[in-house]
Amino acid sequence: MNVVNCIFNSPWLGNQMSTYAFARAYAEQHGAELRTVPWRCQRMFEIDDPPIVEDLPICADVELEKWAGQTNITIQGYAQNQSCLIYTRRDARRFYQFRPNIKELLAQIQVFPVCAHLRHGDYLGVPGFTAIHPDSYRQAAVRFGVNPDEIHFVSQENPTKVAALDALDLHFLPDWFQLLSAKILFRAPSTFSWWAAVLGDAERIFAPVVDGIPGSDGTLRHAPFVEGNHPKLNAYHWFCTDLHLSP
Repeated sequence: MNVVNCIFNSPWLGNQMSTYAFARAYAEQHGAELRTVPWRCQRMFEIDDPPIVEDLPICADVELEKWAGQTNITIQGYAQNQSCLIYTRRDARRFYQFRPNIKELLAQIQVFPVCAHLRHGDYLGVPGFTAIHPDSYRQAAVRFGVNPDEIHFVSQENPTKVAALDALDLHFLPDWFQLLSAKILFRAPSTFSWWAAVLGDAERIFAPVVDGIPGSDGTLRHAPFVEGNHPKLNAYHWFCTDLHLSP
């Protein structure tokens, strides 16, 4: 049997979703069984891949051209460069379908037509990462004909809480669902809101362009926004590129 293992470099939701989507698409394209370590999305989505049972040679996503076509490997990395987008938006929506019990819990959450994701938190303390000032979102809204007073800001500093999701260690899910449900979405330089844009039904998506903007280093930065979900998520890491996902 041909096998592809999937392991994660990061504990964060969006990073793991990127790695998994790449690994799953790769396994499907090469007729291999996908196996994973236990991860939180198995509680959220209808994902039931078998567990990893043996160590296999590790293949880093950034070296895809060196090992493309091989099976009986372990895929590891962040999959945040264009070469890893071997799946489509339609594929992603097939990979990530909420479990029925999760849908019931999400139905309680208040949603908003215009949402913006403030990715601050540890971004303020990690060299090279860019935390965007709320005024940049408001200025972008005015520029693109959106009423800035209608923006609902989603942030880990002011989370929406649902006790039943907290009990499942899915405390982040109410905030993510609000981003997912918005009709107009201003995302952050973050996989959290990139994936909300991919899986949601927003009519318009706007994203900050962080090229040339220094890391936050404790300071919120201003950035221009463009329409679309393609701008890169991070200008600090060399392996991050713009991400143009096919429909």
